[in-house]
Amino acid sequence: MPTNPRRPTRLLTRRRTILFALLAPVLIGGLAEIALRGAGAVTLARYRAAVANRSQEGGAEIWAVGDSYTFGIGADDPASESYPAVVARRIEEASGSPTALVNLAEPGLNSTGIVDRLEARLRGGGSPDVILLLAGVNNTRWLGQSGQFCLEEAAGVAEVGAALTGALGGLR
Repeated sequence: MPTNPRRPTRLLTRRRTILFALLAPVLIGGLAEIALRGAGAVTLARYRAAVANRSQEGGAEIWAVGDSYTFGIGADDPASESYPAVVARRIEEASGSPTALVNLAEPGLNSTGIVDRLEARLRGGGSPDVILLLAGVNNTRWLGQSGQFCLEEAAGVAEVGAALTGALGGLR
């Protein structure tokens, strides 16, 4: 009996099944990554508007540098419930003077990125009275450009401390 050229053989069907079983998780993972990055960008834009810098005359200038915790992700109202906003409010209450809060934080940054962002801001001018810094949360899970964990890439706390000392050079 002649075989039908349109009908796949069992071997071809088995190969397709194996190929599908191998590629399906990769495709699903890729689509999930794209969806999560898109949702993250939308969320970041929404939060960025809520955490707009508070600028007031005559008081302390506070810079907040860090990752998503400093940024305020997860707070119902990041503009008033993030820890930098709470610290600024407490300084205002204790001093009786208004504060200018500049939130430079960005979700996903590791300690190297945080130091880079602080250095760039200091080079651009400005001299804050207070710098709030929370770093290291993303170091253990975020892979650096080298493909090594950031803690290994940064070669330890001493180097990050030295970079911060250099970045903060002229501040009191």
